[in-house]
Amino acid sequence: MGATRSVTETMASIYIYNLKGGKCVELSNPRIADEDIAQLRTLLPNNLEGLAFESPIDKFEEDTLSEVRVEDSTSRVAEYLKGIGNKLEQLQQVSGAVGFYHLAYRVSGNTDYLMLKARSLGQIGQVEHAERLLKRFSQEHPDSPEPHYHFGKHALSRADYQSAKDHFATALSLIRPANIEHKKLHGMLETYIRFVSIYIDRDQIFSRDLPQSLCLKEIERLQSRTRALAEDIRQQRVSELDGMIFFLETQDKIFDKWLEEMGAEA
Repeated sequence: MGATRSVTETMASIYIYNLKGGKCVELSNPRIADEDIAQLRTLLPNNLEGLAFESPIDKFEEDTLSEVRVEDSTSRVAEYLKGIGNKLEQLQQVSGAVGFYHLAYRVSGNTDYLMLKARSLGQIGQVEHAERLLKRFSQEHPDSPEPHYHFGKHALSRADYQSAKDHFATALSLIRPANIEHKKLHGMLETYIRFVSIYIDRDQIFSRDLPQSLCLKEIERLQSRTRALAEDIRQQRVSELDGMIFFLETQDKIFDKWLEEMGAEA
């Protein structure tokens, strides 16, 4: 249960409010320090509606504030901080999300929040920092597929297709069917493995010293796999995977060019 202490008291707190809904929640915990607030201020725009580091009571019109409460339970405060981080990610305020995930971890000590922080760090290009957190999480949770999933995505961004495939395969082997979150991850991992496999096999074509007729057949098979995967991704309608379609369509055109050039040489 949240406490009933006045929201107007001065302390290091974070406020979530809804002017239309007439509600305000103060997040208060001894582990939230003035330094945390100062740091978070630097990561967010000044005009962000619904989030404040000072009491927003004055923002409400007279008689419109119907609910004010204080959340001071460590677990609930951490979950609220996580929720703010999620919302900031949706708003493309990823640096702010990193700050809130970090604070959620520091308040609770729950390393699950480090995973969220690592994910966000990867989005803003801080891959080395993200991978340090992923390694730490993986050491503490060796049966978790999530670190390997993110390691695989980082390797893919470097065009290290074999490393990406190895990490995706490891993550897939750690999937627990009874876990609802893992069910979604399972499908994405299978798609990622199919995606990187196309590029691995593509890069091996000309290193196998095949006769031209066999080389043409290999390219045709790869092109067929490329088109099939692009269509499957369109059917899945998973936003994270949609970006693959551009690369698959580009690769499809490259295969067309290869087949045309090799056919002309025959």
